[in-house]
Amino acid sequence: MSLTATVGFLFAAGAVLGLGSGAGAALRPASAQTPAPSLERVIGQHIVARVPGTRPSAAVLRRIRAGRLGGVIVFADNAPSARALRTFLRRLDAAARAGGNPPLLVVVDQEGGSVRRLAGPPTRSAAQLGAGNSPDAAFREGVATARLLRGVGVRANLAPVLDVPSSSASFLGERAYSRNRFVVSSIGVAFARGLRAGGVAATAKHFPGLGTATRTTDERPVAVLRSRRELDRRLLAFRVAVRSGIELVMVSNASYPAYDRSGAPAVFSRPILQGLLREQLGFRGLVISDDLEGGALASYTMPATSAVRAGVDLVLFARSKSGGERAYAELLAAARNGKLDRAHLERSYDAIVAFKRRRGLDGNPRR
Repeated sequence: MSLTATVGFLFAAGAVLGLGSGAGAALRPASAQTPAPSLERVIGQHIVARVPGTRPSAAVLRRIRAGRLGGVIVFADNAPSARALRTFLRRLDAAARAGGNPPLLVVVDQEGGSVRRLAGPPTRSAAQLGAGNSPDAAFREGVATARLLRGVGVRANLAPVLDVPSSSASFLGERAYSRNRFVVSSIGVAFARGLRAGGVAATAKHFPGLGTATRTTDERPVAVLRSRRELDRRLLAFRVAVRSGIELVMVSNASYPAYDRSGAPAVFSRPILQGLLREQLGFRGLVISDDLEGGALASYTMPATSAVRAGVDLVLFARSKSGGERAYAELLAAARNGKLDRAHLERSYDAIVAFKRRRGLDGNPRR
């Protein structure tokens, strides 16, 4: 099958396979027996943060019981072994349940190649899968990866990378499937479909694309100074992923003046998140930020508030052990003083909880 034909097939597959209706459409059940969550618990569900090591502190467990943390991101230090990781995550989730909160959302960067937090699949990097140019092989890698992740309690993978590099010198290296947008669309989305078939949510990243960026946003501010026409061409894989029902999109920390003249980073940009992603591409799932502790955002004093106000559902703090706690205090203060709209926060909360239910986090797995 040609690359163009394969991409066309993937566009149609979303409707046929029923790959998710999108979390953005979720509504709170109209039940008099279901009490409205407190503002404090609404805020907590928006936060995904790092919890170092394998023995969570009493303070961390108290935060989780109180509903001040809705998700965690797994790193290698959490997983010296599969058994240790399972025990660690069960202890965290027990704290969430003990406080009457929704179960934690556990995410990980398990792209393949050099970006793997757990030993095991994907055994090939994105570049290797792209070079092989076999959607079936990519799908199988996705299924195998999902089985590994589900086995230890992870329900969302922060992959695939759908950026299309403009040069072989791109900082993305083996993380990118190809410099050909049709290969990225075909192979990247096939890997995402495999993850979903195995019971794990996939994440399309880094929207609207870091393929033409000259540096990584992990270290410093980055402006992608390409025309809208060129950027639109490189959106193909994201369009295919959205049409295929992908449930999560990670938004970039770079700025894109062609999409937002203000120069705001995409993670803080309503024209990009609402106008481009939601309205033009029709994405209905959850938007997760890239790491809000990345170097590109070092000069911003209220990153969590700016991100949520722009339309991000899940704010990610992946570096410091206190990032999530600071974000919680920041968001709660912003909600109380009117800088964040309570109704918007509750709609996003409903979408997050609905996503968790679909991922089987209420004890009833759904695929």
